[in-house]
Amino acid sequence: MLKLRINNCLRWILTVHSRAVRKITVIFLTRMNGVKFYINPELIQTVESTPDTIITLVSNKKFIVKDTPQEVAERFIEYRRKTLMPFTSQPLDE
Repeated sequence: MLKLRINNCLRWILTVHSRAVRKITVIFLTRMNGVKFYINPELIQTVESTPDTIITLVSNKKFIVKDTPQEVAERFIEYRRKTLMPFTSQPLDE
């Protein structure tokens, strides 16, 4: 049984039947019109600076964003730090 919830920190919580909890975070980016959106960084194939930052996903969909390639890289590194943490068995209600 899998249950998907969002907590107030905008982190995805995946609860597996064995009561193990793993936090899967997404990263936020800002479109050129100022609208923020969240994306799964595992889907990013390339980040280019031409001079706008262009994010290409594995599906070949492209996004032009205000964020610099360095900011995207920093967010990806932070995402990897969080997702590589070992599973915990703490209840969700804490």
